[in-house]
Amino acid sequence: SYLKSLLESGELEGSDRELALDLLTNYQAIRDAVQEPANRAEREKVIRLLFANRSMVEKRYFSEKKKGTKEYPHVVNQFIASQKEIVNKYLSGDYRGVIDLTIRLEKKFGPDSLTPEIGVLFARSLASKGMVKDAIAIGEKISKDLQGKPDFLSLQGNLIRWYLDAGDNQGARMSYKRLVNYFNEKEKALRIAKENISAHEKEISASTSVEEEGRISYSNEKTKPNSLKDILDEVNTLIEAHQFDRAKLLLIQQRIRAQEDSDKSLIDSALKSVDLAEEKFQKQMQASTDLKAQIIKDASDLIERENYEAAIAKLDSLSKVGVQGPETKKLRALAVEKLINRDRNRAAKLYLLAKHTREPSKKEELLLSSYQILKALLEKFPSTPLTDKIRDHIKKIEDELDKLPDGSG
Repeated sequence: SYLKSLLESGELEGSDRELALDLLTNYQAIRDAVQEPANRAEREKVIRLLFANRSMVEKRYFSEKKKGTKEYPHVVNQFIASQKEIVNKYLSGDYRGVIDLTIRLEKKFGPDSLTPEIGVLFARSLASKGMVKDAIAIGEKISKDLQGKPDFLSLQGNLIRWYLDAGDNQGARMSYKRLVNYFNEKEKALRIAKENISAHEKEISASTSVEEEGRISYSNEKTKPNSLKDILDEVNTLIEAHQFDRAKLLLIQQRIRAQEDSDKSLIDSALKSVDLAEEKFQKQMQASTDLKAQIIKDASDLIERENYEAAIAKLDSLSKVGVQGPETKKLRALAVEKLINRDRNRAAKLYLLAKHTREPSKKEELLLSSYQILKALLEKFPSTPLTDKIRDHIKKIEDELDKLPDGSG
């Protein structure tokens, strides 16, 4: 990251370096909060967003040092403390406190201090306190900054609900149109990627085509809608396919159309179900990623200590749970190669000893030991690139064994 590079460059000294280290400590605290099971999904997403965008704060305030601002360390400390206090207020459910502190932050540091991450907390806190129009104004202000980032979809969903609560159906439709444009751009990119791949690969399964993934476009609003039951069934199918964004978009589309309170309630409940399913899936994916990272680290350490068998066993455990990827395959191939070379060297030493041994029985014993090592490698790793070399060595040992007089053992 920018901050880590700055620390490693040695440009920061004294209090500046302490401030930078304090920022890194804050990052770790944010990461720990994201991994805390007790946090609600929405809060986790907010913290992730804060973590992802914090680099803007680093760059803006560390660059001020070059302008010769004497109060620079003090300003940075105050800004960081204010942000931290706002986040803590939000996590504790003190939405009034978030509102008051954010207004104070803007007055003290100017309008640019309302970064997207703080803006999301501010907007949600305003909505929680019934100030829906204010929440919409803030949400619209930061929406452009968030586009393409993880919480863009979440914010647009919130905006639509706030518009509907405020009785502004036109505003809800505009936010919905932004969502559709967002998805259509993603689909266009996927279609272009598919066409590029098609130029090199003639046969691509029709089941993976973008067109057959059930494209949802804004123009669909003009067509006759399916029954709500059909829509909910389709949402369940999308959830099972882990297409959570599509499921949310479909439900939001229906939420805008809904007239009956009972239908609105069902759709809102379905939206919450999608959020919960997505949260569960993300946690499973994160657990798999963490497991993979730990096993790769352990396997790398074992390879460094030349314990190749244990490293291979570690990496094979990933394939059993379906988490293996290119990195683990490459690491396993390295461990196998090192193990084979180690045992080939052992076999070669025994072969050379046999060549220099005159006593037939001892010669045979050494040759057979070398032979068994190599045969075991072939049986254990039949598809290794070193197979031909192992077979050549085995052939040499067999030739030497044939030269021994009968009954030498």
